[in-house]
Amino acid sequence: MAKSRPLELKDCLYSYQDISEVARQALKNIVSQGRAPIPPIYEEEFFNQAQALGLNDLVERLMARIPAGQVATILVHSLEKMVHRIDGDLESFGKDLDSHTTAIKEGRGRIFDKNGSSLETIKVALDEILKANLKMSVQLEKTREQLREREKQVNKLKQRTRVDILTGALNRGAMEEDLPLEFARSRRYKRPFSIVMADIDHFKKINDSYGHAIGDEVLKSFSRLIMSQIRDVDALYRYGGEEFLILLRDTSLEGACIAAERIRETIERHILRRKDDPSIEIRITSSFGVSSWKESDSSYNEVVDRADKALYYAKKAGRNQVASSE
Repeated sequence: MAKSRPLELKDCLYSYQDISEVARQALKNIVSQGRAPIPPIYEEEFFNQAQALGLNDLVERLMARIPAGQVATILVHSLEKMVHRIDGDLESFGKDLDSHTTAIKEGRGRIFDKNGSSLETIKVALDEILKANLKMSVQLEKTREQLREREKQVNKLKQRTRVDILTGALNRGAMEEDLPLEFARSRRYKRPFSIVMADIDHFKKINDSYGHAIGDEVLKSFSRLIMSQIRDVDALYRYGGEEFLILLRDTSLEGACIAAERIRETIERHILRRKDDPSIEIRITSSFGVSSWKESDSSYNEVVDRADKALYYAKKAGRNQVASSE
């Protein structure tokens, strides 16, 4: 993927002070929320703060330079936060409205003039207020129902921004969101997770021999086979090209190697037949690199790097095998 041109301040309608304020607020929010200030999280918060401060020119330029998938993820997250904020405001308003109605009902029965007779005029006015409150309560509930429907739509859209369209695996952006959280969980509770890097052997030959359309079908099949062999709590991400990353939660290095070998055998046994000519069979093999979290690791990238090196050793040793980082 081609790298975008760095943001040049001389082209923009905002100042160094503007950017410093956006950066300061972004970092402040991340720290206050207890999140790690890693690039994906910081980029999202920086984008959100630029929007909040009304720096439209900066927002447009960021959108032009950030990959489209990442922009979509950031926008969906912003929309999700807005929906939650509005829902919270509506809930608070509803409670205030209920309290106001209760207070009127209780006070209405205690209104008497100096002779002990009811002040009917005031009571009539209070009745009208109660009717108005009832109408507002009904409308408020309708609005909240509509908001819940929008929230469902946002959740569906959020899911779409995390999935690789071709293979159905989670995408790189989703991986960069999930792995820092998994790493933080392991550090806190001292529970392991393992990473398996998986790569289709000689994938370029498949594209050259059968064409990219068949190559795409091989990628889809490869993804489906892996997902059929991992648990619901695990996750498969398309790391790039024909390379995939598997997150195995609560799994030791030994357990991850066993899982990787099971996946390797499943793929080796599988036969892919062309839809237009079933007589043509395509068999593939794959290589795997496995690593597991260590207490000495300072970030999830170290776990991924070890798995990537193990994958390199598996390929160098002849492919179609599993290699461990230890």
